[in-house]
Amino acid sequence: MNSEDCARLTYGEITLGQEASFSVAITDAMMDDFGRASGNLSPLHMDEEYSRKTPFGHRIVHGMMIGSLFSRLFGMYLPGEYGLCLSETLQFHLPIFAGDTVIIRGVVTHKTDANHAIVLRTTAESEDGKRIFVSGDALIKVLK
Repeated sequence: MNSEDCARLTYGEITLGQEASFSVAITDAMMDDFGRASGNLSPLHMDEEYSRKTPFGHRIVHGMMIGSLFSRLFGMYLPGEYGLCLSETLQFHLPIFAGDTVIIRGVVTHKTDANHAIVLRTTAESEDGKRIFVSGDALIKVLK
C-alpha cells in the first residue's frame, strides 16, 4: 500500500459500527528494525538467547510496534488521509512473537459532531480471532 491507496473518508461518510482491518505477518526483521528505530534495544525484544530464559520463551514484539500498526489503521484505512490521532490507549493482554500474523482492527464506537471526532475501538487479534493481544481506544479528528 502506498499513499495513493490511502482512504479519504470524510466525517459525514463515517458511520457508527464502521470497521476497517488488515493483517500483518510479524517477522524478526520487523522487530529488529523497530528496535533500532525506537532505540528500545531491550534484550527482551532483541536477544533470542536472553529471551529463552524469560517466562515468554522467545523475543516479544515491542508493544509500541503494535501501536504503530494502529497508526497505519488511522492514517491509511479509517478514516485515512483526513485522520489525525488525538489520543490512544493501549492495553497489552498477550505477547506477540515473530511468526504470528496479527489482525489490526478498528470499529467506530462514537462520533462527536461538534468537533468532527470519532472514537475507534482498536484490537490486535490472532488470525482465528480467538485471542486479543492488544486492545484500546483512539480519538481521531476527521479533518474534512
